[in-house]
Amino acid sequence: MWKYPPYSPTVEDGILYGRGTTDCKINLAAYMDALELLFKDGYRPDFDIYLAFGYNEEIMGGPRPGAKLICDALKERNISFGMILDESGSLYHTPDGNIAGKLVISEKGYADIEISRVKKGGHSARTIGHSALGEIANAICLIENNPMEQRLTDPVVLMLEKGAPYMKDEKLKDLCRDVRK
Repeated sequence: MWKYPPYSPTVEDGILYGRGTTDCKINLAAYMDALELLFKDGYRPDFDIYLAFGYNEEIMGGPRPGAKLICDALKERNISFGMILDESGSLYHTPDGNIAGKLVISEKGYADIEISRVKKGGHSARTIGHSALGEIANAICLIENNPMEQRLTDPVVLMLEKGAPYMKDEKLKDLCRDVRK
């Protein structure tokens, strides 16, 4: 249902159409531009700054998952971080409540979940309760029917409020300006 072919960039009335035409590219440009301006102004940090950009987040389990390769390389080199910025959006921590004392700012998380069930088989003419496949299907329905709560964290709210004056669409501008309500 694309108005224009998704994998062929099309410009009409000054607007670029195509799948992924803006997705994360502004972040990439902003990170590099900000660092260039800081360095140009004489900023010299007393720590290393790493920029790591992936290209294939939709195929995490694919042949060369970029984020995993980046993480593996950094781990192999014993590199740890004081702060990680990832697309911006929300604050999150590991299940134990922290990330080795590090602050991580990100937009969303990612998880692969494997569900398995081992159960004694039977005969299709004499089933006993649910099959293993039926129990897995029920578990999937429970997960699907109980999504995680969506919430706006302070960094997201601040980003929306600060960006509101620059938005062309008045309804969106009002919504972002009043996002705390």
